[in-house]
Amino acid sequence: MWDTLLSSPAVWFTVPAFVGTLLFSLKLAMLMLLGDADDPGAMDAAQTGSGPAAEVFSIGAVLVFIMGLGWAGLGAIVALGWGALGASLLGITGGLALVALYVLAMQSLRRMNASGNIELSRTAGKFGEVTLTVPAAGTGRGEVRLILGDREKRCDAISAAGPLPTKTRVRVAAVNADNTVTVEPI
Repeated sequence: MWDTLLSSPAVWFTVPAFVGTLLFSLKLAMLMLLGDADDPGAMDAAQTGSGPAAEVFSIGAVLVFIMGLGWAGLGAIVALGWGALGASLLGITGGLALVALYVLAMQSLRRMNASGNIELSRTAGKFGEVTLTVPAAGTGRGEVRLILGDREKRCDAISAAGPLPTKTRVRVAAVNADNTVTVEPI
């Protein structure tokens, strides 16, 4: 097997396939271990721009292209028996196809992470659930989770009466000037 992978035309695709795969895997591992959960491209400085151009010229896209070029070219030589020119063309096509999938995946992640800022004033009268115990009136703050349309909003909350334990269903009675909401049990 190694003789085939390291033969004259195949080695030009074996090296990018393995190196691209290794480096992309390391990049993903670092992103999972060190990256910011709120920014799927936090490990990629080139992705601070907007739009697909920033994604296409990112480190991840370059690694994906090298990986796709290597594996598609290697497949063309080993499995299909193509020559170097045909394998190069298929490798470039495979690399570009993987870059396109990578860009679409990263854009989808960005859309999922898009800011869901909801004005606090829109929470008045809405229903929700206590996620962090809300102490009795005037003794501290807790947290409530409210659903407005298809978005979730977590707010610091104070109680209109007694303490409200976690999982208590509540209604927002008032929106306060200090960016908290006053809630009452349902």
